[in-house]
Amino acid sequence: MTRNKIYDFLLIILILCPTILTAQREPQEAAYEIYLYSDKSTIVTVHNEAFGTIWGGSKEVTTDYEESTFDIEANFDYESNYANPRYGFFYAYDGTMGAIPGNYSVLGFSLYKIWIPIVDYVPDPPVTVENGFYLDLRDDLDYPIDISLRFTSNNTWEWRYLQTCYEDDDEWNSISQGETLLIWADIWSNCSNATWTLDSPNMETFQPADPSGLNLSYVSGHPKLTWTGTPELYGTEEYDVYRKIDSNPFIKIASSLAVRSYIDSQVNTFPNQHSYTYKIKSVSGDGLELSAGYSNTVSILGSGGVSKGLIGEGSSTIPNELYVTAQPNPFNPTTTIE
Repeated sequence: MTRNKIYDFLLIILILCPTILTAQREPQEAAYEIYLYSDKSTIVTVHNEAFGTIWGGSKEVTTDYEESTFDIEANFDYESNYANPRYGFFYAYDGTMGAIPGNYSVLGFSLYKIWIPIVDYVPDPPVTVENGFYLDLRDDLDYPIDISLRFTSNNTWEWRYLQTCYEDDDEWNSISQGETLLIWADIWSNCSNATWTLDSPNMETFQPADPSGLNLSYVSGHPKLTWTGTPELYGTEEYDVYRKIDSNPFIKIASSLAVRSYIDSQVNTFPNQHSYTYKIKSVSGDGLELSAGYSNTVSILGSGGVSKGLIGEGSSTIPNELYVTAQPNPFNPTTTIE
């Protein structure tokens, strides 16, 4: 092989290397791994059910990971099986379980109810009750969370740290019926005490859901808008208001609102000269994540709306046409407006 051919060969390798490395890249490490065990002498069926908004592994709003069920074999003992767990919940880092073996359920970032149906024979006839607790996974989780859950022979739930924390806490801790375990509490990061030290969840990078329930009312002759955002993001979520006049493009007339209401003082409800249509978009706490779409629209007839619109939807240009309500010259009442 000549020197020139060798150079050509090396150049091809250098070009292909990024593709090769990308193809062989390992999946992102799970943000949380939660393993399940059971001391029961019979197989138990575990249910998980999401409440509220669900986010996927990239913190995008999703309709996946709403609920699932799976069975845990009888007498799956922690002491003998902790190194080879086959049941539990994993973080949806890529939307799939990948090659993880065993019987697992993929959870997103949401509030989940974890429960097992138990027959209560005291009433006549017997009734089935949901024996369980809530698991709040709504946080950025900048450190990995690894815990174990156990359903005991007494029909109670317990939790404990994984092996890395044995020296600090080697005991199972009881979970009360209906209790909420906060995955973002300090207890998971300091790995020290079996007590809840409340921290604050960080959801700045979570995508907000589309605003909903946009409603129109009137205040002093001006349209007032109210809407619903993403309840889990209240306190950090902000909103942009868009308006269009007649068939013109939508224009952003207000941005970064911290409240879920807006009065358009530039528009009057009389006289009915033009049609005005409104819609809302959500912005996350870091200002970088936007809702995938907009709210529903509402419309009114009115007049005005001269200088409020600055930026067109998806554009940074000034609109070509603005509407001005004609007014006579107060110094010359005979002036004719055409």
